[in-house]
Amino acid sequence: MPGATLTYRQIFTFWLPLAGTWLMMAVEGPYLAAIIARLDRPTENLAAFGVTFAFAVVIEGPVIMLMAASTALVRNRHSYLALRRFAYGLSAILTGVQVVVVLPPVFGWIADTVGLPTDVARLTHQGLAIMLPWPVAIGYRRFRQGLLIRGNLTRRVAYGTALRVVPRVRATGDAARMKRCASPSGSSAASSPTSSSWRGYFRCLVDGAPGSCWSDWPVSGWW
Repeated sequence: MPGATLTYRQIFTFWLPLAGTWLMMAVEGPYLAAIIARLDRPTENLAAFGVTFAFAVVIEGPVIMLMAASTALVRNRHSYLALRRFAYGLSAILTGVQVVVVLPPVFGWIADTVGLPTDVARLTHQGLAIMLPWPVAIGYRRFRQGLLIRGNLTRRVAYGTALRVVPRVRATGDAARMKRCASPSGSSAASSPTSSSWRGYFRCLVDGAPGSCWSDWPVSGWW
């Protein structure tokens, strides 16, 4: 409220959900790394996880500040629509950039330039391809979070971030299942995409052993 006295209680109530949001986001990386470290080939997968995340952050970096932009600039319907068009357009452009990056010749040049080992490059390329929707998703989320903050609805920002916890808990059980399926005694390890092409590959993904399926894919080089 304009002219109202701002109390420490109001500041704390407004700030606490945002602090909790960033804390949950900070914990997410180590949590995922801990899961990956317990799977097969942890060295290559942990390296690829770090490189993939770094590349993805570089690509989606321009949309990160959409939260601050929408918090500061959206004052009415006109400013909302203008910034929304900008946010969606920027997200689309960055998605196009990532599409170019995951093209095999382009990514091959990047991997050679930074000196990625073949196994890490293959896993990183796969990860970036899977994360193609990320710029749009991050841009949309950050834009909407700024609107919530401007509307003094910081708790809803924290609630949305907390929803990540459920998939992460589920991922723990899935990771254990993937490791069992990837073992020599598991049924998925015996099902190689070389014998059934794309159908066998996607079946292997559904069964929960994408790492073993990708490594057996009959391709030349790492792509």
